[in-house]
Amino acid sequence: MRDQADDAGFGLPRSVKEGAVKIRSYAERRQDGYLIERPSWDSVRMALAEDRLGYSLHVTRLHAGDIGAAQYPEHVEAAYCMDGRGTITYGADDEHSRPIEPGVMFVLDQHDRYRMHVSEPMTLLCVFTPAFEE
Repeated sequence: MRDQADDAGFGLPRSVKEGAVKIRSYAERRQDGYLIERPSWDSVRMALAEDRLGYSLHVTRLHAGDIGAAQYPEHVEAAYCMDGRGTITYGADDEHSRPIEPGVMFVLDQHDRYRMHVSEPMTLLCVFTPAFEE
């Protein structure tokens, strides 16, 4: 998944111990095995459970079109829209619908099932707790 010569995947030499500032680049994470690809989206895992932060941080790109239903029964998700446009639909019978655009955040703190329709390719900065393992 990553080069064993670095410290916990942060691109720092092994001689840098706990307490050091951890710096990661999106481009490096994409090519170092932290990219998850699906037909309607891709996500780069910037921080995971192995980092012992208590959360995971993902940069997720949604392609235009309908994204299938999603639900995280064991995680709380907060997502901030950085670019693009779409609509989130949620509720027991998909009875609620709200626009998502740059500057809008949504939080799924009740393990809600939801669907996304993406009218313009969208980039979300997502935080999950507890952290994803991979």
